[in-house]
Amino acid sequence: MREIDDILMSNGEIFSGEEIGKLTKQIINVFADKKMSVDKSKIILKRASELLGEYSVVEFTDF
Repeated sequence: MREIDDILMSNGEIFSGEEIGKLTKQIINVFADKKMSVDKSKIILKRASELLGEYSVVEFTDF
């Protein structure tokens, strides 16, 4: 996986590229473990993105 740059968040916090890479790899590995297609994976990512807009901090939830 290619190196990812750090990102400066709007609150002034630095989100490290290393952490972004690790979390991205975890998510992709979950899709791979479940043998999901790219299209299904994108649907999940889109839905997660939509839901994240509803929260200021990510919390555990039971859908």
